[in-house]
Amino acid sequence: LIASDIMEPNLTYVYPHTRIQTTVYHAFPVVTENRDNEKEFMKGNILISNNIKFK
Repeated sequence: LIASDIMEPNLTYVYPHTRIQTTVYHAFPVVTENRDNEKEFMKGNILISNNIKFK
């Protein structure tokens, strides 16, 4: 596995994924107060990531 193998084809997938991750964390800065909410939040986060990976 070379760097170019990852960089070229996946470029469009990597950037939107990281962008959504950061915006999600900025939009909800206080998640750690309620553990139950955090579990739901992480579940949604994983779903978002998977949706983008399979698009």
